[in-house]
Amino acid sequence: MVIRLLTGKDVAGSVRYNENKVGEGQARCILIANYPDPVIAEKSARFRLQLLQQQARLNPTISRPAVHVAVAFHPAEVLSDDRLQQIAGAVMSQAGYANQPYLVYRHNDTKHPHIHIVSVAVDPNGRKISDQFIKRRLNTIRQTLEQQYDLRPADGLNHRRSGEIDGPAGAERVSVYQLLNEVIERQLTTYSFGSVASFSQHLDRQGVRMNTSAGRSRAGVTYQLMTATASRPVPASRLACQPTHHRLRERFAALQDRHKHGRDSLVGMVTNRISQYETLTKVGFTDELRRAGIQVHEQDGAYLYTHERAGLVVSEIEMPPALQRHALQGWFADQTVRRQRPQAITGNGDLRQLSGVPAPLADSPASQQPDTTQPDTTLPKSTVPKSTVRNSVGSLAAATGPLATAKPAAPDNAEVQTPPPAVAVSAAEIIGKTIPLPEKKISRQKKNRQKNRPRV
Repeated sequence: MVIRLLTGKDVAGSVRYNENKVGEGQARCILIANYPDPVIAEKSARFRLQLLQQQARLNPTISRPAVHVAVAFHPAEVLSDDRLQQIAGAVMSQAGYANQPYLVYRHNDTKHPHIHIVSVAVDPNGRKISDQFIKRRLNTIRQTLEQQYDLRPADGLNHRRSGEIDGPAGAERVSVYQLLNEVIERQLTTYSFGSVASFSQHLDRQGVRMNTSAGRSRAGVTYQLMTATASRPVPASRLACQPTHHRLRERFAALQDRHKHGRDSLVGMVTNRISQYETLTKVGFTDELRRAGIQVHEQDGAYLYTHERAGLVVSEIEMPPALQRHALQGWFADQTVRRQRPQAITGNGDLRQLSGVPAPLADSPASQQPDTTQPDTTLPKSTVPKSTVRNSVGSLAAATGPLATAKPAAPDNAEVQTPPPAVAVSAAEIIGKTIPLPEKKISRQKKNRQKNRPRV
């Protein structure tokens, strides 16, 4: 029996990989543990993923919230689903994940039976589940379960140099190869990449280090699990998906047009989101893009954009200069201020506020009594074309100029006159005093129709 624990930054990739295996008939989900509604979780794969994602977001400070456990057994061992469920529950319980929601998948794509367990390292209260001394703890758990369920022990057994499985030690080596192959194949089938460098940065987020060494004729690539139980580097040619440097370049070149189209859409989405703000903090920038389904990760002094729904990974070099890290760092501010939208003019009150004319109180006598000192110049509603109202807004300052102009100072011996009370000024009055309204023209045919219309 062999137990491997792999942590990563993306729980969606682990779930989708296993669900794809289920769709291909190479795996089955045999256990859904600690879900609030097991009936819905059993019917909906999306619900199973969303619950894990929501719990992982309870503590954004945890860089690797995803937990992926692989448990492999000897090929000669025949284990039922019930026994595998018991073993998976014991592993999660003794490792400290007893109360966490987790999924157990049984895979049948290799000669030796094995299961995959997917969970998160964030508890319902937002606290991180400790992974200290996880290598020593997993070894103790393995020894305990081997005795409890009468499994073949992994200690003291050798495997042949030919690479064939000859006991649990061979299964342990194969499990490392299988984990690396599964993680790399999952990323290649789920996302599109523009370069080998962006693929390497994305793999680092998944807990896999890609090492490139330049040779005389070609570049050699090795992969290594970066976990508490770190494995030795494995050459790319030893993995089933063959992720060599030459094959990766050929794959990315074949999908170049699709990747460029997705990158242009990503640039438009990011630009549209940040254009809604006058100033934006760094945290506000990442939160705003996360609401749009775009993850921004900072690695080695550069940004890496990941669009989960579009299956796209874009490095900073592929983005415009304005969306690169050094430019955004200079634009970030101490507070977030959303850009104000221009207010539409909806009535006379808004016109008064823009023109500086005070609006009378609703219960004042001046607003309740009509003005008898001046003739009523209010124009009928039908004689004010809509085009005139729209054109008058641009010349509103000229229209209100005479109203706001101060009168010359009166001489000392002049009588002081009390100014008349404020009178409500309608939009039609302002427009009528400044812009001559065109006469309404009636065609000859319309005049004849009106003349010949029978009177009732």
